[in-house]
Amino acid sequence: MLRAIINVAGFRTRSAVVTRNAPPPRTLAYALNTRNLHLRRHYTTNSPSYILSTLRPSHSALAQQVLDVSGESEIFVSCRGRTEASVRLRYEADKSFPPNTRGVLYFVPTEQCRHIRFRLCDSVTDFSHGSDLLKSDGQKWTMSLKRMASGFRHYHPLLNMIMEENPSFAADIDTALSKRRIIRTLLPQELTAKGQRLFDISNLSSVQPQFSIQNNLSNSSYQIYYYRQHTYGQHASFPANTKGVFYYRQSTTAPNAIGELRFRLCSDVGLFTSGSDLCLPSGLPWCITSTQLLSMPSYSTVRGLLLHEGLFKRPLPPYADASTVPLICSLKQPFVMDLDHLHAILHFKIGADNLQNVKIYCLFGDRSETFYTGRVVVQLEEYPLKYLSGRKLKRTPLFALRFLEFLTPVEAKPDMGLPPLQRPKIGELLHRQHRGLYRPWGYCPASTTIYEPLSRLAAGPSTSV
Repeated sequence: MLRAIINVAGFRTRSAVVTRNAPPPRTLAYALNTRNLHLRRHYTTNSPSYILSTLRPSHSALAQQVLDVSGESEIFVSCRGRTEASVRLRYEADKSFPPNTRGVLYFVPTEQCRHIRFRLCDSVTDFSHGSDLLKSDGQKWTMSLKRMASGFRHYHPLLNMIMEENPSFAADIDTALSKRRIIRTLLPQELTAKGQRLFDISNLSSVQPQFSIQNNLSNSSYQIYYYRQHTYGQHASFPANTKGVFYYRQSTTAPNAIGELRFRLCSDVGLFTSGSDLCLPSGLPWCITSTQLLSMPSYSTVRGLLLHEGLFKRPLPPYADASTVPLICSLKQPFVMDLDHLHAILHFKIGADNLQNVKIYCLFGDRSETFYTGRVVVQLEEYPLKYLSGRKLKRTPLFALRFLEFLTPVEAKPDMGLPPLQRPKIGELLHRQHRGLYRPWGYCPASTTIYEPLSRLAAGPSTSV
């Protein structure tokens, strides 16, 4: 059993237990199937259904079907020419439509009231002579844009029809829908094609977006935070003028295994490339790492979208939904490290059920300080024998560390002097100063209980991505 604790910017501190025989978590497919079963149970009724041709009463030539909903507790309408699911309509929560309720639905486009009403009439030609349906309190029965936007999953066919028939109101509907914060794609090149709307999350303490996967909306089961204030133990609010879109930044080294969910600041999705990433106070881009997205069950919804768009690929890593840390299963397996972390904790999976938890002190620093900032993709590899020539060592170092990619710029901290850590370079090994010379760093644990199993990992087959 391995217990790991993670605490990173933007997320609640979590703990998780890795057990070999742990039951599998509920997957996205399970959640969607359960939801669909609920919908089938809920919507498989004898309630009448109607085809809606238009919400503009002047279009009588479209032969709009007159709805006779007298005495019905609920009805279903579908929009002509559309494949979306039917929209369920009710009179009041606990009351059926009154007797003699025959007529048509129509949209009121005035500035004072933008909503759908029900006009009582026997035919479309009698529309102007009819009256609007009233509720039991004497007020007109209506469905406002705000209400439909708040229930976008159920009302989006009606909203689409309103936007098509009233293009001048599209901006108002977009504003209402943007508050729903629906993520339709995480691919930067698909933002415009899939109609991704901007999110304005300025000064919010947290965000809980919805994800659209094949036109099905799924609610996320987590809150997204800006970062955690260690002094007060609270989450800081997102800065002012935080307007833009979420997107996934893939690694070039291991694009289907490593990456970061980021937030691009821009005034329009068409200006994505000229925008900039939301940053933390440290200057590093705000992100949710691929490790968190893969390993934490609460991220199953966003993981489902990443799989659907090909940003993640199956089979998922062995630690998916099982722990809050990545497991290193072989040499040359890329993983992410933060140069501003003084100590490194690595978790090795050796064989079927042997887990080794290793803490390496002062890997990127000395005593109490680090010398560089940045997130990097690295790999462990067998220590080069040429650097051992002429050296008298009790034990041979097992691993060296090679830099593969910089996810963020690597910057030297000011006033550090000559650091014992050589500036990282892509494609080169980590070098540390030893007796006045920079040599490749090597990991050689003093404990036999750690050295022996890790030596088996070093002798095993490597994995390259």
